[in-house]
Amino acid sequence: MKEETIEWRRTSNDWLSLLPFPPVRKLAVDIVRDYTGSEDGLESLGKYSNVVLPSISPLLGEKRVVSEPAAQALVNLSQKPELAAKMVEMHMVNTSMETLYKQDCEITSLLIMLLVNLTQLDAGIGFFVSG
Repeated sequence: MKEETIEWRRTSNDWLSLLPFPPVRKLAVDIVRDYTGSEDGLESLGKYSNVVLPSISPLLGEKRVVSEPAAQALVNLSQKPELAAKMVEMHMVNTSMETLYKQDCEITSLLIMLLVNLTQLDAGIGFFVSG
């Protein structure tokens, strides 16, 4: 059992959404969001973007208490062009648009800010041109 847990930790890129309780997920995403508020935090999280970005993006579809800090973190991270490019590669424009079109979307302004940052790149505009 212990070896399975260690293996799961090595292979899981979506650790935030797999946390069992919403209060724990909220606390974790709040910590990530707060960390994105400084240049040092952005730099540090950028080194682990292959884990951080796939972990935060599924949280956009959660209730506002979790989706709002997740969106704030993504907006902050997307200000760095190299991280914005990774977000575009992982179809974050599509994810943002799908979340935005939901009737009960409570984070509209944050998703628009995220889209503004992602569409500063030619690849980010491609979603709208090809659609």
